[in-house]
Amino acid sequence: MCASRALSILLILEIFNKAITQQCLSGGKQESIFGWMLRGHIYKSTTLNHGHECLKVCRQDNRCQSFNWVISTNMCEFSDRTKEARPVDFVPDPDRYYYRRGVNRETARDCPQAPAWPEVDCKTVRKSLKRASHAPERIFSVTSQLQTFCLTVRAYLNNQKYGLICSPGLGKQATFRDVNISVKLPSCEAIKRSDPKASDGSYTIFSSSSAIPDLSRVVQVSLDSRTQGSCSSCFSATSVYCDMTSDQGWTLIARFSNNDALNWMKDSALWWYDKDIASGETTDPSNNADMISPAFWLVGGTEFKITRSDDPQHTALLKTIGLCLSGETFRSKITNYGDFRNGKVWSKHKCLGRCCVHYGGQYQTTEGFKEAACNGEMQNASSIGFWCHWGAGDGSVMMIGGGGSSCNRADHGIGITEANSPSLATLNSPKKDFGSEANYNSIKTYSLNLWVK
Repeated sequence: MCASRALSILLILEIFNKAITQQCLSGGKQESIFGWMLRGHIYKSTTLNHGHECLKVCRQDNRCQSFNWVISTNMCEFSDRTKEARPVDFVPDPDRYYYRRGVNRETARDCPQAPAWPEVDCKTVRKSLKRASHAPERIFSVTSQLQTFCLTVRAYLNNQKYGLICSPGLGKQATFRDVNISVKLPSCEAIKRSDPKASDGSYTIFSSSSAIPDLSRVVQVSLDSRTQGSCSSCFSATSVYCDMTSDQGWTLIARFSNNDALNWMKDSALWWYDKDIASGETTDPSNNADMISPAFWLVGGTEFKITRSDDPQHTALLKTIGLCLSGETFRSKITNYGDFRNGKVWSKHKCLGRCCVHYGGQYQTTEGFKEAACNGEMQNASSIGFWCHWGAGDGSVMMIGGGGSSCNRADHGIGITEANSPSLATLNSPKKDFGSEANYNSIKTYSLNLWVK
């Protein structure tokens, strides 16, 4: 086993060294380091056959500055930061290989050159953005040449995971001189980062539409002198509830309740996979009814937590650790394991994935957490599993704690079923939005809230 792993590592080193050599010959500067990773800045991940394929993808993505290659799972984790920009987040990991893309790209440190236009220095950009950060939706004006300014702002905002609208001003002086900038913050975490004094409550966040995966289209619209619009259609506004105090910047994305219809357990799996409009009270974490927010499919993060609706402090019953979401949205995370719509069976005697967790608050007395201290054959206590099944029956979309014959099988957590072959289309088998066992009476006095950060 160890010999095989060592050989794999050597092969990966050889592949990366060849890639680096080729890139150096073409004039780009690269850096690769085995046994280290950059955490906290992953905006997407994907599985590929070889590490050098990650490099190709990264080169084609303007947002990508570096990536981690996960040796054991063939996973590429693409980051929009480098270890130089965030040294505190550069940490040892024997199962990863860190690779930094060439530095001859647009960054906040290297303002883009535009010979036809005077350059705007990045210090001015940062100062201007700082003025706007405490009022994210406010539009302010800066006198400058539009092209260089927009490109510089775009580079800076990409590096900060912000969105931007940059357009010519109106009237007689609309010839690339008056520039309107509107900073769009995409999550509660971004709002908290921009305003450390922000408190719990309802906020508006902005996300790029699926047709605009990055900011390039926004900038192109802005640079067209014939276009007087600000490309506002490139962003969608969403009202969300933010937990700003218990752990700084969590976005409420969903709620699971047994006090109403089985919305999360419909045969179609609509709420997990396809629902694209909000349902329920998205800005009231105390509400005891099912809810899905657009943030479920729009807001990416690195971790998620679960709280109770009757806890105004939003204390985490469970919080993942170890970059569980890896920058993905929760919908992307949960649906990447397969298509289990319309009665498709999801697994047999296993979980299709899992993340490590820490417990807290009232978890020991909360429904669904009964096996949080049990280490089982399928999963240990400090885990949450995805799409799980065990034995002659029982399954869960999200199994909390241990699983297996010694841990009450698999129907404990969120989205649980008593079906022998686990699926959402189990008409004759008990199922619940959450609980400690599908056959037991449902707890209806509180619900479970799901947050990402």
